[in-house]
Amino acid sequence: FEVNQTLCRVWLAGNQISNIGARKLADALRHNKSIEDMNLVNNQINDIVHKEIQAIMNDPTRKSHQDLGRSVRQLEMDVDGKDKEIAAKNEELASKISAITAKGEEISRKITEISFKDEEIASKNTEI
Repeated sequence: FEVNQTLCRVWLAGNQISNIGARKLADALRHNKSIEDMNLVNNQINDIVHKEIQAIMNDPTRKSHQDLGRSVRQLEMDVDGKDKEIAAKNEELASKISAITAKGEEISRKITEISFKDEEIASKNTEI
């Protein structure tokens, strides 16, 4: 729990967690700022320990860390999206390069054909 930085929500309702267990969770929460929401209803936690956990969860520095985590996740999703766009553009570019290459080959054939026709015309002009 303390080490896992990917957890965002923890539901521990009705687990008979004592004040001692809740304090251990509070210690873990001090290190793991990625937890955004925790449900501890129907446990054996007194108001003092419950308020201590609420204070940790409401700590403004914790929110900025969570926002940063969300920002990083959003950036990762943006990067994935851009990677997909790049892959699509690469396919489109490869297709266009192939079409241009085919047109270039067609032009070369036409130039060769024209050269042969020019030689044929020159030969006919010589006969006349």
